[in-house]
Amino acid sequence: MKVTADQPQYAVRQTAKARVQVLHAGAPLAGTEVAFAAVDEGLLALRGNDSWDLLQAMLRERAWGVATATGQSEIVGRRHYGRKAVAAGGGGGRGGARELFDTLLVWKERVVLDAKGEALIEVPLNDSLTSFRLVAIADDGGQRFGSGATSIRVTQDLQLLSGLPPLVREGDRFVAMMTVRNTTARPMKIRATLTGTVNSGSGEIVRTPLNLPAQELTLAAGAAQEIGWPVDAAGRPSVSRGKAASTSRAVRRRTA
Repeated sequence: MKVTADQPQYAVRQTAKARVQVLHAGAPLAGTEVAFAAVDEGLLALRGNDSWDLLQAMLRERAWGVATATGQSEIVGRRHYGRKAVAAGGGGGRGGARELFDTLLVWKERVVLDAKGEALIEVPLNDSLTSFRLVAIADDGGQRFGSGATSIRVTQDLQLLSGLPPLVREGDRFVAMMTVRNTTARPMKIRATLTGTVNSGSGEIVRTPLNLPAQELTLAAGAAQEIGWPVDAAGRPSVSRGKAASTSRAVRRRTA
């Protein structure tokens, strides 16, 4: 049994295409049904899932023992404590921030294979920057069963990690830092800017823009670098936004 993806790496909210192929003695198992799941590997790192390893489950050693069962849960009844993970109301904050972080992307309990013993399954990705495991479990009759899996990675070409201090008082001097990361397999030229204002008034608030020069750097493939701007908190500083844009021709994505 074999599970493959059309590419090893994707951007957020793209659609991955997984191909499942099932063979027995070199011949395709046409019409066989398989179950398919796409799970965040971060969740599997906390606790692995061995339920899809059918071969190990069927052929493992079984010791002598006594097992008991009870139906009390059906007699007493099951309590319901309300809905969980309900979206918050208000309608605010509908910007460009990432918001979809489901750990289970796809669960299909029945996928029928074609005459070649194959099936093509689309997996819509969410906003999580992580790796997902694509798993397929097949059984044919009472004697043939198996499982296969592959992993895909979801990332952004250019990432910014803020290093701003959580608290600044008047008279402080700090470095407004950020980490710029290139996750691609090619070098990237970056132009980074930081905008903000300082309260220059003694009574009423007077917003004076910070005069911070842009910084240009070149990141190698898979490299990360810290950059920063020194800021004097003479009044009340307010750093509003940091932005980095790739100036490479091969990379057009802009991250803010």
